[in-house]
Amino acid sequence: MLNPIPFIQYGRVKPRKGATSTRPKRGSVKKGRLVLKIVAFLVCLPLSIVMLYDRIHWSDLHQKATAVIHKPVEHIAIKGQFNLVEKTEIQKLVSSALEGDFMNIDLLALKRAIEKNPWVHKADLNRAWPSSLEIKITEQKPIARWNNEGFLNQYGDLIYADINDRLQEQPVLNGTPENSHVVAKMYLDLSIELAKYQLKINELTLSSQYSWSLVLKNGVKLVFGENDVIIKLSKFLYVYDQHLRAYFNTVKKIDLRYDNGLAVAWHNTTF
Repeated sequence: MLNPIPFIQYGRVKPRKGATSTRPKRGSVKKGRLVLKIVAFLVCLPLSIVMLYDRIHWSDLHQKATAVIHKPVEHIAIKGQFNLVEKTEIQKLVSSALEGDFMNIDLLALKRAIEKNPWVHKADLNRAWPSSLEIKITEQKPIARWNNEGFLNQYGDLIYADINDRLQEQPVLNGTPENSHVVAKMYLDLSIELAKYQLKINELTLSSQYSWSLVLKNGVKLVFGENDVIIKLSKFLYVYDQHLRAYFNTVKKIDLRYDNGLAVAWHNTTF
């Protein structure tokens, strides 16, 4: 005998009595979505405020920076000692070169223009915020006239400038341009030794044959030759101090080219 097939009911199945449904209720879903939206809003709101503030802040900084960059120079300070350099000439030169905003001034070109003045050894230029330009001038320090056509500074550099009335009393150094540093050093070395005996150089010459000679302020000429100039000077100073000091005004020339002594020429005599 066949067992009967149980009847299968299609469609919605009613839960058994006492069973719990796992499907979420519509009301709870809506509440969850609302909470997420509120959380997202609260998170995004401060971020939006920060971004807006930054945008306004950077815009303000950009405007200020642009204003500084395009601001004209309002104050110029020129410092230094002005014994040989005319300060008014520097002022005119700087004023004519200020064809731009504070940040667009070509400081290197202005520096080169100032240093074309033969009496300017160095010019230092700096911007000073917010709208000032500071210029420091270092003058040349001429130690002697050079071949009666220029000057030498303490480094032996040639200064080709017009003879300044205030420098007429400076000693004259003679030589070739390529030997200017050698002549300047020799002048300084000799001057130090001579100053110990209150003697000064009026003229120092390095000839084309590399022979050294000098003329003192009182007109006495010293001939050294090519070598051992400082040693020969020491020999002269010893003789001067021991024997010639009292009669030095009657001396015309002293030849120091001898190995074991020196030769003295007096006024009204020749050798």
